[in-house]
Amino acid sequence: MDKKRKSVAWREYQEKVADLFRRMGCDAAVEETLEGARGKHEIDVVVRTTMAGLPIIWIVECKYWKTAVPKAQVLTLVQIAQDVGADRAFLLSEKGFQAGAVAVVRRANVSLTSLNELMAAAADSIADASIRQSLQVVKGIEDELRTVMFEQRPRNPPPPLLDETITLLGTCFEVTMAAMATMMLRFPVRLPQILTQTSPDRTSEPAEVAAAIVSTLAAIRPRFSALKAALSAARNLGFTNSTELARRVRELLAVGDTLLAEVDVGDAEEAKLRRALDVMSAIGDVLQALREIPSERAFSAVSAPRGDLLDGVYLWLADPARTANRWNELKASTERAIAKLEEATRTLSPSSAGPP
Repeated sequence: MDKKRKSVAWREYQEKVADLFRRMGCDAAVEETLEGARGKHEIDVVVRTTMAGLPIIWIVECKYWKTAVPKAQVLTLVQIAQDVGADRAFLLSEKGFQAGAVAVVRRANVSLTSLNELMAAAADSIADASIRQSLQVVKGIEDELRTVMFEQRPRNPPPPLLDETITLLGTCFEVTMAAMATMMLRFPVRLPQILTQTSPDRTSEPAEVAAAIVSTLAAIRPRFSALKAALSAARNLGFTNSTELARRVRELLAVGDTLLAEVDVGDAEEAKLRRALDVMSAIGDVLQALREIPSERAFSAVSAPRGDLLDGVYLWLADPARTANRWNELKASTERAIAKLEEATRTLSPSSAGPP
């Protein structure tokens, strides 16, 4: 193997080592220069983490050699670790270490190992870091889903996106329970099943729990994104329909005003009533569409104008003995209800930054 290929292989080896520590939840930098009391030292991999709230620094030297590492290399690393104040040092070799090298580290804070041995020893730490990271992601998704759930409280008919919201919340709960049980060492742990049908359903291996959680998150994310997109579209449509309802109701009220403006007979009154019927039909279509509005507050606000229309305005229009006093009462009540609906649906506007 020529010098250039050796350099490439060595750097790939360094990156694998750094990635291992990153998967353990640490920060790892490749080929970083550290300032020591006696000078500067270029370190293959510098690892930083915290333990009990205190900053920790480890240094790692990677010997991607064809032969065992001799004692001199170990002594050099011991001195560098002391000079830069490292809490621990690791010397990695896939070809082992000479006997004298092993003897040197018996009383030093230096570990002699290989990448494969380190991976095996770190398996539980990697699983723990993965689980903790996944738990933070799930918590964020769950918080958003609870807000969505609150806005879609069960009603008749149920909001069309409620089932998916409940399914995703249930999966987040499964992930949280599996993660917490693993961190508390309560084995065997039940693995998340709702979206992934994980097999087996229970395990005592932290790595299997971590893998199942990662798989479940991979299933949750696209469905959560699709749910948010569908909710955004539903909110926009709800805002559009509520705006249309307000416009149509005011149009109907204007028709009612014309019936009081002058006494009509024959074709003139019939034309106005026919116009009122057309507007009432349009209002009925919009009210039907608003039954699927995702906001519970907006859904409740729809009932007021619906009641004013069905029990008041529509009956007044159908009554030949219409009175101005009654009309003015009905009009004022309906206008208040429409104003409340517009206020309730304002946050559904595409320009609104807040949740519905």
